[in-house]
Amino acid sequence: MTDRAPLPVETRVEFRAAVKRAVRERSGGVCESHLIPRHMYGLPEQCANAGADFDHITPCAAGGDNSLENAAHLCKPCHLLKSLVDNAMAKKANRRQGKTGQQARRKRNGSKLQSRSNWPPKGSRKIQSRPMRREK
Repeated sequence: MTDRAPLPVETRVEFRAAVKRAVRERSGGVCESHLIPRHMYGLPEQCANAGADFDHITPCAAGGDNSLENAAHLCKPCHLLKSLVDNAMAKKANRRQGKTGQQARRKRNGSKLQSRSNWPPKGSRKIQSRPMRREK
């Protein structure tokens, strides 16, 4: 087992039923990938697939809210691609802020870092070495 901390969980609230209904009416049941910034996600300008999932245009982790203006009706492939990029960006932001990764482990463990000065751990036996015998 590793002593790594789990990723911080951002509080994310589902869209209300009224917002979902309004987004579904606005989209006409078609994917709204044109609302998502293409330069960040690589989504197609127009997608003719049927909308299946509701997604935040600006993720909650980046300060997005649950309003109608921040909601998009996306097809499964577009939603998957956008979620992959969003998750990667959130993980990178957490590492940079020191919430996860090596810096977070250093903060959490403090002086318990493994180094040559405290090796081997207390309570362990040192291996005795024997001089090698030369054959004559």
